[in-house]
Amino acid sequence: MPKMLSKIKNMSVIYKVTIPIIIITVLVFGTAVVYNYEFSKGLLLKNVEENTRNLINSAINKSEGFFVSVEKIAQNINYVLEDRYLESQEIYSLIEKIVKKNDEVFGSCLAFEPFEYDKSTAYFAPYCYEKDGEVYCNNLAERGYDYPLWDWYQIPKVLKRDVWSEPYFDEGGGESIMSTYSVPIFDESRGNIKAIFTLDLSLEWLNELVSQIKIFDTGYAFLISRKGTIITHPESEYIMNESIFSLAKENEYEELREIGQKMINSEEQFIKVNSVLYNGVSWLYFAPLSNNHWSIGFVFPEKELYADLNELTFNIVAIIVIGIVIIAFVVFFIVRKLTKPLVKLSAITGEIGKGNLDVTLPENNSKDEIGKLRDSFFNMQQSLKEYIINLENTLSAKKRMESELSIAKEIQLGFVPKKFKLAGHDEELEVYGHMEPAREVGGDLFDFFFLDENRICFAIGDVSGKGIPAALFMAVTTSLFNEYRNSNESGTTVKEIAEKLNRNLCARNPESFFITMFICILDLSTGELKYCNCGHNKSYLISKGGSLKFLEEVNGMPLGVAPLEYGISETIKLEKGDKIFLYTDGIVEAFNEKGEIYTEKRLEDNLMKYSDKKIKDMVKIISESVAEFAGEEPQSDDVTMFCVHFKGR
Repeated sequence: MPKMLSKIKNMSVIYKVTIPIIIITVLVFGTAVVYNYEFSKGLLLKNVEENTRNLINSAINKSEGFFVSVEKIAQNINYVLEDRYLESQEIYSLIEKIVKKNDEVFGSCLAFEPFEYDKSTAYFAPYCYEKDGEVYCNNLAERGYDYPLWDWYQIPKVLKRDVWSEPYFDEGGGESIMSTYSVPIFDESRGNIKAIFTLDLSLEWLNELVSQIKIFDTGYAFLISRKGTIITHPESEYIMNESIFSLAKENEYEELREIGQKMINSEEQFIKVNSVLYNGVSWLYFAPLSNNHWSIGFVFPEKELYADLNELTFNIVAIIVIGIVIIAFVVFFIVRKLTKPLVKLSAITGEIGKGNLDVTLPENNSKDEIGKLRDSFFNMQQSLKEYIINLENTLSAKKRMESELSIAKEIQLGFVPKKFKLAGHDEELEVYGHMEPAREVGGDLFDFFFLDENRICFAIGDVSGKGIPAALFMAVTTSLFNEYRNSNESGTTVKEIAEKLNRNLCARNPESFFITMFICILDLSTGELKYCNCGHNKSYLISKGGSLKFLEEVNGMPLGVAPLEYGISETIKLEKGDKIFLYTDGIVEAFNEKGEIYTEKRLEDNLMKYSDKKIKDMVKIISESVAEFAGEEPQSDDVTMFCVHFKGR
């Protein structure tokens, strides 16, 4: 997926415009085609169902009309025979006329109950039938035909109503599929059945009627009896040899059995099936014949139902595909033409991006968005030229400033001692200092020098503010402080130095800067240390044994604030091995990325932990500790330390 998105992003504008248009067009037309297809399928199916129902109902009406006409014949005979006694010859004559005058009647019989017609004769059953255009009559009883035992006689007698028999094939008679309509004849005076009147009908006409029902090329109709026996079917081997239930059993198709059950129950339905009724998915409509409870069904393949629709849909899809291809070419051509100026502008901006600001832009002949874009590029080109000229001037000025700041840094660092060798006093004293400005230049300072053969003066200071102003004020302070270097004035005190520095700084301080200082004078012959704290951080005395003592008395205000007098300086006695540690607040106020500060506690712990180290190593360790604590957080203030190790004489 990411690779695909990357490819899409890198496509030309022509494809980015053309492809979405084609996709949207395909989706719109595709949705329309699918909707039209599904809607048309439903509408077509509804119309076919209605047409099928009409065809089947027409066939049913014709069939029922025929059966009704037959039933009326039987009912009329019933009226004649109920109240009259006819001679045998009259009976034969009546039956013969019925057969002759009704083409649909193959044969007719009037079978009397035993000893009902003639007390001397058990059976009497006059029967007439038509064969080869001639009507033949006989008495079924004369052939030894025990007719009271047959279904056509027994069923109407037991049910005491007219009955249509199951279809049967009449061998040796009509040589066709037959069905018999049996009507019981009652003796009104006694209220019992005296005879059964029958009409034998050939069903060839019904087979013809059903076979004429046509929808589509291979759709066909079939007829089953009330027991499911197949009466008519395109497959002749099924007729009278199979039933819908036997076919269901042979093919192990439960749905067909359920359909057969609905048909013999005189139900009407239009359903989708996939069975032996048709090879493949098909639709089946079935409805009952009310006279005899037979059922007629019509089945047709689904592929023929939707054949025209599928062909139409295919043609529509083909037209749409051709149309989409044409649309794609047209859109591609239009977009390509519209984006041609953009392609040129893209190539030109590439040249501009390489630094060629003198490249010529194409002429603007329109006021549309592309024309406005061209004008914007032209303005950008001119602005870039001006910007680059200004940038070059700025960079040149910046380089000069950086060069000057570098020189200023070297000059400032020149005010801070770099060598810590004490000629002739290395056995008595060791000193070391370190300063790291927060910017190119800073406002911290430290210095040391001998006042005479035995006394060394050293100090540390922190100017208010940062940067160049603080560095200049630091340089002034250092210069004034160095006036006491090699003065050989044996009476000079830290109090006098502090007050003189303060007066001079106040006189030369138009911007009201000030500096905190910790000034010390150490007598190497006695180990006596005098100091004056002018508003600076507390300093530390580290004894030879590793204990820590604060030199935290503040003897006066920071220097440069006002021409004040400073109080008495403090005096302590150093023992051999003691160390004095001076620092500025850039150490204890260093911040890390979490906003935490280094703190005096962390400094004191490190001083005690590394008190046995040489002062140079101790200063470096503390400097590294501060840097490690700050991490990636920029340095917020100058970091300065100065340490003195008194070894004694």
